[in-house]
Amino acid sequence: MAHPTTQPTQEKTPDRRMQFHTLSESELLSELNPIPAGMTSEQAEIRVERFGHNDISPLRKRPFLLRFLEHFRNLMIMILLIAALISYLIPSPGLVKRIV
Repeated sequence: MAHPTTQPTQEKTPDRRMQFHTLSESELLSELNPIPAGMTSEQAEIRVERFGHNDISPLRKRPFLLRFLEHFRNLMIMILLIAALISYLIPSPGLVKRIV
């Protein structure tokens, strides 16, 4: 007995969070209802209330120290730093004799 195929139900996201880039052209046109002659001020205000302002949110600038320290999150870098620290703390006796 064949089971009818069911399509997953898509929950409609709130308008402010709608990801328009994921919609097809026909879905986008039906959602936004474009007006070829342009919008009136009242229509523009309604869309601002519904979709929000057409602004790009500013990126938070991370402090320089955090950006610098992020470079040391790599495992290989950590191994090299630990090896350099060990090499510094345990001097080679042959090296001391050659320098002196």
